[in-house]
Formats: sequence, structure tokens, C-alpha cells
Amino acid sequence: VTPPTVAITTAPGFYQNPATPIAFTLLDEPGGSGVNLGSLKMVLDGQSVTGAQAEAIENGYACTYTPSGLSDGGHTITITVEDASGNLSQPASLTWSIDSTAPALAVSSPPEGLNTNSPALTIAGTVEDEGSGLAGLTLNGDAIPVFGGAFAADVTLEEGENTFTLIASDNVGNTAAVTRSVLLDTAVPVIEGAALTPNFAAQPPGSRYTLTATLAPSPSPKSAETVSGTVNGAPVSFAEGPAL
Repeated sequence: VTPPTVAITTAPGFYQNPATPIAFTLLDEPGGSGVNLGSLKMVLDGQSVTGAQAEAIENGYACTYTPSGLSDGGHTITITVEDASGNLSQPASLTWSIDSTAPALAVSSPPEGLNTNSPALTIAGTVEDEGSGLAGLTLNGDAIPVFGGAFAADVTLEEGENTFTLIASDNVGNTAAVTRSVLLDTAVPVIEGAALTPNFAAQPPGSRYTLTATLAPSPSPKSAETVSGTVNGAPVSFAEGPAL
């Protein structure tokens, strides 16, 4: 007497969706007593589960079972069935893993909003994935290498604001993204004029004066400018005033 057979067709491995259906067939030998669908038994991670959908095919059934509420990590399902004569199949098992977590992506350099006058820049950081594994890392769409969980990519800035987007992907399609904006400003500030008040010639020795410096509009509005100076070799401070 030949017992029925259970064959799981879903492949083992990593899956992103916790509700990935498990597909399997229940078959009896031709001319046998037939599969007893009511005897189907499924054990998921040590707990009996129900809810398989079955469609009649020649000599048996094609079935799917969709689990719910599975956490990230490994899971095992074991399936058995009997025929109408009470013969029990050999158990069929599937072990698979759920990975719904994005890679851990961190950028250590540059800081967000960096202002610099150097066009050479290195974008560096770390990336890792403890689930299905890292599939790749891109910088503005171009792949960059990762060694031991670390990466470093040299770029050349263009004048003005530059935006860089890093995207890390794992082997089941989870992604993580980090964006950095960097301002390149190589324009030298221009002092358009300076005025001393009150009139120097009309004041007695020891009088206090105000020196006002006027800067030309910056070609990079987001770049901060500061003014410093000296009087008779001694540094003096300047306070920012309203635009003229």
C-alpha cells in the first residue's frame, strides 16, 4: 500500500513579505483510495495551523497556505496528509526566512549642509544587512563598492548646491536612503566700499568711530560671509547690519 505524497513547491530562502504563500501538492497514486483532504495537518514553528486553500487536480490537490503575523527570521512548516484508507504520508518540510528590514545605512562624512570652498569631497560611511544580505549601494544611481561594511567615494563638487543620495538595497528588495546637501562656494567676497563715521578730520583725538564695510551680493546666497579687520594692527570686530 502506497501512502500519499506531499511536495512543497515554494523554494527555501529569504522573502520580504511575511505573508508569502506556501505552495504544495497532495497526491495519491493512480487508482488509489484518494487523498483525504480533511486529514491535512500543517505545523508552523511548532504550532498547528489551518486555512490552506485547495484546488482539485488529477490524483489529488494543489494547495496554498498564506501565513500571517510572521516576524523577521527563520520559520519552518511541516505538512502531512492521509489517503482515504488511512495511510499517512511522509512529512514534507520547508524552512524559509522573512526579511522585511531595510539595511542599516549611516553616512559619517560629510555632515548635512556642509559649506566648503574645496571641490574635492569624500562621501564615507557604513552599511550592513543582517537579514538577506546587502545586494548593493548606489550614489546618485551609480554603484559604489563596500568593503567590510564600509564605503568611501570621492566626488567632485560643482559650484553651488550639490545633492547626493545613497541607496542601500538588500537581496529581497528592502532599501534605505540617506541624502546629503553640500554647498561649494569658491567666490571671493568683494568689499564694495568702506566709510568712517563721524568725519575723522572734525573730531578731537581719542574720539570713537564706526567703520562700515559694504559687501557685494554673494553669488552663493546660502554661503555665510564674515568681515574681519585691524586698526593699527589690533583686531576689531564687526557686527552684521541691514542690507543696503
